[in-house]
Amino acid sequence: MQYGVDVASTRLDDLDKRVLTSVRERIARGEAVTVLDVGCGQGGLSLALAALGAQVTALDIINYEESLQAQFPKTDTTINFIQADIRDWLATSSNEDFDIVVLQRVLHYLPHEDACSVLRKLRSVTDVVHLAITGTSTVIASYYENLAQPLPLRWGKLDPVGQELFSITAPLCLYAEEDVRTLLAETGWRIDWLRVSDFGNIKLGATATNV
Repeated sequence: MQYGVDVASTRLDDLDKRVLTSVRERIARGEAVTVLDVGCGQGGLSLALAALGAQVTALDIINYEESLQAQFPKTDTTINFIQADIRDWLATSSNEDFDIVVLQRVLHYLPHEDACSVLRKLRSVTDVVHLAITGTSTVIASYYENLAQPLPLRWGKLDPVGQELFSITAPLCLYAEEDVRTLLAETGWRIDWLRVSDFGNIKLGATATNV
């Protein structure tokens, strides 16, 4: 698998659960909630959100439409699946609006410059993002030869052993916690919460600022 194991297909992590709690609270207040799930994979989070009653747009660079359609009977609604690279989609869909955008294990598969561009452009479609990024303190980083490179140049593949271990053959840009804080601040986002998981992954929720 080019982008690693699809964790949400077997279990929802703490970031997913935070998103679900937020959506559940909004729906309980009578709000209609729209969510863009970027890097949806086989749809673990998208399906859980749809089951709550959210309007979900699931986006992934790989075509998971058939897998999602097979699971639609588990929900009372449908999920709009789009096969696209988030960079291309943002360039053509700036008129769409979402209450929440989720980027679960997505940004580290973009060069740093592209990650900055995506976060800036997302401010035109949402005020709230939740995201998770693979950190420089993860075990994965032990197999990443570009770890010592400055952030703008920190882009490359895991070594062959790491690719085999983690099923990740795509190039990566790994981030330290301070890198992530700077990334969000410089692209117009205020971090509302941030935690580093026991595995070293950096997870956060943020609100758009007026920058």
